[in-house]
Amino acid sequence: MRPEFKYGLIIGVGLSLWHLIEHSLGLHVAHQNIGVWTGYLSNLIPIAALSLLFRQKQMGATNRFTPGQAIASGMTASFLGATIVFVFQIAYNRWISPDWIDNALAVKVAALRARGVAEVSIRRDITLFRQTNSPIGLIIGTVLNLTVTGGIISAAIAILQQRQKRITTENTEYTEKES
Repeated sequence: MRPEFKYGLIIGVGLSLWHLIEHSLGLHVAHQNIGVWTGYLSNLIPIAALSLLFRQKQMGATNRFTPGQAIASGMTASFLGATIVFVFQIAYNRWISPDWIDNALAVKVAALRARGVAEVSIRRDITLFRQTNSPIGLIIGTVLNLTVTGGIISAAIAILQQRQKRITTENTEYTEKES
């Protein structure tokens, strides 16, 4: 199995399970303020998976594993993972818990009204939330976003690994000169 496919599966299944746990704990309905933070923490899954992907690719590379190859490899794995997450979210919204969107909106609207937010703004927020969780919104918000994020994470990891490799090489050369 190609490493991109393997780590794409890890990203997709990992994030899908993460979302399922968040929903099971009510972090997207009853405890939305906590759900925002756990959403940020979910980025640890692609970061870890892409780091492991690059480590495997570097160990198996006969030539140098370039930053361009790292970005392409990371985006491929991220796209595969994003596709799995997209399918999971569609299934969740349609069959597993089709009422979660209405429940989340009820909590959001009550909080906005309690703060005295204008009804026009509340309606705009409702429309945006529903559009974000529609199939088209999920393609943009999940597939496109996770693929681009994977590319950015890949570039950052590739730069860090290249810098670390350069420092290690310089230290080795310096140690050899002293001997």
